[in-house]
Amino acid sequence: MEVHHHSHKPKNWKEHITEFIMLFAAVSLGFLAENVREHQIETKRGEVYLAELETDLRNDSIGLYGITFLIQNQKEAADSIYELYKNKSWESRINQLYFFHSILSLRTNWEPNDATWEQAINSGTLRYLDNKELVKKLKEYYFQIKNMKNRENRILTMMDNYFEEYRQNHFVSPSITGNKDFAGILDIVNKNSKPKMPVFTANQKILNRDKFDFETYVNQIARLQGTRNQDLNLFIFKAIDMNKELLNMLREEGK
Repeated sequence: MEVHHHSHKPKNWKEHITEFIMLFAAVSLGFLAENVREHQIETKRGEVYLAELETDLRNDSIGLYGITFLIQNQKEAADSIYELYKNKSWESRINQLYFFHSILSLRTNWEPNDATWEQAINSGTLRYLDNKELVKKLKEYYFQIKNMKNRENRILTMMDNYFEEYRQNHFVSPSITGNKDFAGILDIVNKNSKPKMPVFTANQKILNRDKFDFETYVNQIARLQGTRNQDLNLFIFKAIDMNKELLNMLREEGK
């Protein structure tokens, strides 16, 4: 039996070049499509991150204004106690002293809303943000509020050190006596509402009055307020300004 062999005509160089170009184009388009898809995913992740970050910053803003409002009310209360000291009238105005002391004793356990930021640091989400100036401002802001939180913890420690003795030995808590004259004071932290001097329904008294050193008490208040005012000017007001700037930048970023 005769065997026939099929002969193949060799491809010329043009055909080889054409096949190479087609293969190269197919591979390139595949890479391009993958890059586009990855970019779309990263853009979406960046948008989600910015939205969550804006929510955190808005919540921070509320908290920062709350702290500022509390400090301003405490400053006014401290000034009123200074007047009692200067006029030597505190012994005849124990109810008012209790009112001012209750305001000074208020505290707020402020916590920065930094969960989104911490997650971004740990997961590398910051790479999704193209605005390097925004990233720089965010780093500065969260460094600032971290320092501010440390200062707030210091204030709480000072309050414990300065006022615990007076709370234990000289001032009866209205919650113990059931006296509602001072209930409105909590509106400072709960509602950002300024309390009014109540019409007192009962007379308060200083426990262990013979051992109550009013001058030392006033001096402790002055030391605490000095630190408080420093924190307000160096940390809190600055954090508020940085917070406003970041919210404006995020609004522009979202347009």
